[in-house]
Amino acid sequence: KGFAVVAGEVKALANETARATEDIRARIDLLSTEMSALTEAMAACMKAVDTGKTTIDEAGADMRKIGAEIETVSNQIAEIASNISEQSIAVEEIGKGVSEISRVTDRNSRNSQSTVEAVGEIERYVESQFQFLDGVTIDDAVLFRAKSDHFIWKKRLAEMLVGVTKLSEKELADHHQCRLGKWYDQVKDPRITAHAAFAAIATPHEEVHRYGKRAAKLFGEGQLVEAKEAYDRMSEASKRVVAGLDELIAALSDGE
Repeated sequence: KGFAVVAGEVKALANETARATEDIRARIDLLSTEMSALTEAMAACMKAVDTGKTTIDEAGADMRKIGAEIETVSNQIAEIASNISEQSIAVEEIGKGVSEISRVTDRNSRNSQSTVEAVGEIERYVESQFQFLDGVTIDDAVLFRAKSDHFIWKKRLAEMLVGVTKLSEKELADHHQCRLGKWYDQVKDPRITAHAAFAAIATPHEEVHRYGKRAAKLFGEGQLVEAKEAYDRMSEASKRVVAGLDELIAALSDGE
């Protein structure tokens, strides 16, 4: 009986040991499962950390790139601001220049008007003197009168160009209808007709009238630049005419 009791106790202990072993194995399996899960979680965490680090690195690179672009844009804005400032100064200087030009133009306009009025007075005086001389027989008086006519012709065209007076092409005579032209076409004095200067004034005299009429026509059409060019050509031709008249006057005075 005693042996049976002991055997029963041993058997009970064995059963308890078996249950304990199973319990320990179950706990070990659970711990193993949890360790596996933990390992997987740590691996996932490390992967996330690596991914996050890569993302952060990429974000950092992008931020640095954006920073560089911002700096470039900032420099460009600063340069544009500087250019705008320079343009503002230039515009201001231009404005001052325009104001100065306007002031000078106004002054010149007043001076031109005064000059035109003064020349007009001289012109009227000269005309009165020539009217007096018309009653006196002077061989070369017509040549002096022709010179005066040329100066008055140029004056009228110049007044037209600066807007002081209006002048149309039809108002201007051709080179046969003016005082010099009428004299030139009918003069018979061999002292004059045989002189080289007499022949020399024919072409420039025609040009004076042609370019003068052209200047008036172009000005009336609003072609101001072309009108000024025609006036300049007329003026050059007029100088040659006056030079020829001076030669003739000198020749007649010297009795050639």
